[in-house]
Amino acid sequence: MTYAGHVEHGVVVLDGPQRPSEGTIVRVVEEATEPRVGAALDLLAGQALGLPADLAERHDQYRRERSES
Repeated sequence: MTYAGHVEHGVVVLDGPQRPSEGTIVRVVEEATEPRVGAALDLLAGQALGLPADLAERHDQYRRERSES
């Protein structure tokens, strides 16, 4: 079962009417309130200028060529 809640003064307070029964062992999993890395990177997609059109396919090759020079 999943319960929603929030932290108040360092204590987890469950929201809503449903509660686990006394003595139930629970695990608290924190949900991200900020965008995950992938979501943040999605905002940058297509923003760089002057890159080769085939960069995605040939990224490793371009990186090796650049490190050799």
